[in-house]
Amino acid sequence: MAEPLRFLQPPQGGLDRHSALGDLCDLLPDLAPGVRLDEMPFPGQLLLRGQGAAFLKAAQEVLGAALPTTPLTVASGERCEILWMNPESWLILLTGGQEDVVARRLQQAFGAAGVRTAVVIDQSDSRAVFHLYGPKVHDLLAKGCSLDLHPSVMPPGRVTRTLFAEVPILLQTLAGDDRVGPVVYRVMVENSYAQFLVQWLAQGCEGY
Repeated sequence: MAEPLRFLQPPQGGLDRHSALGDLCDLLPDLAPGVRLDEMPFPGQLLLRGQGAAFLKAAQEVLGAALPTTPLTVASGERCEILWMNPESWLILLTGGQEDVVARRLQQAFGAAGVRTAVVIDQSDSRAVFHLYGPKVHDLLAKGCSLDLHPSVMPPGRVTRTLFAEVPILLQTLAGDDRVGPVVYRVMVENSYAQFLVQWLAQGCEGY
């Protein structure tokens, strides 16, 4: 039996943030038995831009890890992940609700270090983020993406920009386990495309 999709319902209690996929809770009760989709709960997303030794040092002091400088790689910091975007740009994924504090600490650190050109942009409300995994996930992704996503080519700890079903996404690979398989794929997509992309994935599972 297929496991149910776990979409987050819009939060109660007057909060103004809500899931871009929440409307699909009733529309898409299941994917195929071989594919599971879990939404990541409202992650903080900070885009960080800058350059120079002082900038790199100040960012590391706040984040607890050096910004990755190898293209398409990811570093794990203090309760955050740091994704390489280009030689002067990184995306920081955080536990939801921490983005304001971390952004403020980064700005203070840059100011104290005399870094005047660093930029911190809160993009937390711009993208939906979800995980795909299971024994059929590689076959499903191959239907919509021209990249070779086999773990031997794109192992855990990588991130790339690509098109999936003609939709621009960020795709990150995470280490799996015996329960979910060797690789978990984290998909980050602009909110305006999120429901279309998940509906495409559900249709792509037909026949599994």
